[in-house]
Formats: sequence, structure tokens, C-alpha cells
Amino acid sequence: MVRVSNEQMHRFSEELDQCVIYRPDGRTQVDLRAIVSLVRNDRDTARRVIELHCAIAAGSPNYLKMAALLAGALAVELDDPEPLRQVEARAASLGAEDVLLDMEQEVGLQQDSSPRQAAAAWWAEQPDGTLALCAGCGDGLARGQGYALDSLQEHLVADTWIDLGEVLLCSRCYLRRRRGVSDERRQ
Repeated sequence: MVRVSNEQMHRFSEELDQCVIYRPDGRTQVDLRAIVSLVRNDRDTARRVIELHCAIAAGSPNYLKMAALLAGALAVELDDPEPLRQVEARAASLGAEDVLLDMEQEVGLQQDSSPRQAAAAWWAEQPDGTLALCAGCGDGLARGQGYALDSLQEHLVADTWIDLGEVLLCSRCYLRRRRGVSDERRQ
């Protein structure tokens, strides 16, 4: 646990509030440059705020959104990926990976939106009443939901792989697979 004073926490919280714009439609807009600057100027307090947001996310997983923004700034600007891993682990422990995925889409952090667009195109081609299951977990997908992958290979046994072709994944399975690709690249 990072130790910071109450004064540091209060100042950081006030400055963080200045980075968020509350829109009339109920959504929020975030000034990412201001967040990066804030994190760069006070790394320890940013880490403590991330820890606190992860702790209170048990009551409302949406607290993970701000934690992820701060952690992302630490990872990119200060080459400190540990807080981001902490946020991802907390999301997984709460079963709230969808919150992070939704946030990535809203804020525009996700570089590859093509799987979502491909799913929308697939659904547009299907007749009404078409049902779909997630290829990862088997959960049903409502019309218009999911992420389409052109080719998904599954490991069966030993060195045997099977190409499942085009599949749809729910947001939770998509996030897990995307994170798995990221983890492999990190190693």
C-alpha cells in the first residue's frame, strides 16, 4: 500500500475532478492529457487512488473506470504497468471485465474496433430471430452484441489445433482473449 497524506489525497482528488466533464446526457467526458499530467506530477498519490478505487469497486464496479485511466497513464507515461495489472485483476475478481471493455470503447482507448464492427456487420446480414452463442463460454448473445473474429484457433490436445473459422465472442471472453494476447507479447 502506498502511503500519502490526507492533504495529498484531497489535492489530487480536486485536480482529478477538474479532469472530468459531466455532460447533460448523463455521460462523462475525460481530459486524458490532464490526467496524464496529474499522474506524472504525483505518481504515489495516483497509485493510492487506484488502490482505493479498486477497493470500493466491490460496491460499484464503475470505480474501476477511473482506476483504469489513472493506471493506463502510469503504464504509458511512467513505464509502470503494475497498477494496470492490479485494476485488471480486480475487475476479473469481481466479474466486471465488461466495465473495462465498455470504458475502453467509450474513451477510445481500444485501438482495434474492427471485431465489434465485424459483429455488427454479421448481425446485419442475419434474418430476424437468429440466435448466437459466444464461442468462448457458450452464453447467449442478444442481437447486435458480441465481437467477431475471422479465425479463432482452439487448442485441443497436445499439438493439435482446430480452426473454428469466424466466431462471435461475448465482451468478457473477448477481453480475456485480448488480454491473453497482450500477456504473451509482454513475456
